Amino acid sequence: MVQQLKELTDEKIAVLCLDTKLKKKSLESFRSIVQVCLDENAPIPIDHRKAQNPYKSKFGEEWETHCDAVALTGRVCITEMIDHIFEETAKAYTDCDDWWVNHDALSFMTGKTSVQYMKDKGYYPHWLLPELGVMKDDPDVKPWISKPCGNSPEVMPLDNRLNQDLHQQTTNHIVLTQCLDDGDEIKFSMKSPVIGLKTYERIWEYVPSSSRIIEDVDGCFVSMRRIVEAKGVLIDGIPRSGNRFSAAGGHGGKREEKVKEMKWTHPDCVGSIKKIADDAVAKLEI
Repeated sequence: MVQQLKELTDEKIAVLCLDTKLKKKSLESFRSIVQVCLDENAPIPIDHRKAQNPYKSKFGEEWETHCDAVALTGRVCITEMIDHIFEETAKAYTDCDDWWVNHDALSFMTGKTSVQYMKDKGYYPHWLLPELGVMKDDPDVKPWISKPCGNSPEVMPLDNRLNQDLHQQTTNHIVLTQCLDDGDEIKFSMKSPVIGLKTYERIWEYVPSSSRIIEDVDGCFVSMRRIVEAKGVLIDGIPRSGNRFSAAGGHGGKREEKVKEMKWTHPDCVGSIKKIADDAVAKLEI
């Protein structure tokens, strides 16, 4: 059939149009399409979804590239995150090998395959973990044997307050530039995910400030000492979270307000503030 369609002449098409009432354009289209067709049976359909690795079954050795482009859009493989954490930290300690990474008990990192991956790459000795059998005899904290404690924001500066600085300054700059036209390079906005990401990236270049970072990093050691001194225990009802509650009745590691964040404006906005103020005054005078 394919070969017959390939050999259709204009005269045969005219005859077929009369005999079958098919349209001339349709037959000419069929003839054009079959020129690149193979004169053999179509391959048996393959349901790649049933394969152990559907992407490898469909795309072969290039499957990881297709997987990253489609399935992992907006996501990061845990091994890539682990590589980033330890490789970037190692760059800051080029003259010594005596350094550690402090990361909470993220289930993707504490999983058996991830732990084995870190051991194979030589990362695992640099992860700050309980040692010498700590917690093995305490049934309340037994799940954390050989694992870091769970969600303890008082000993993680970004979770404690630094992320809040970023959110607050982002909100401030959105309000500050809301009167600017959409598309203005100076304007900060959350109009769409893409624009919102760009807004956060611009603020992230400057916030949190060095003084705030130093303050909250120092606060980690204060919190750790208070937790130990108060013989902190896990909060009743949510033992998996790792949140600690002082036996004396207070949260272990209250943040000391020492350094106040100075009023700050992104460099992009410095030149526009006067214009915004002048425009507002002009409108009031009118």
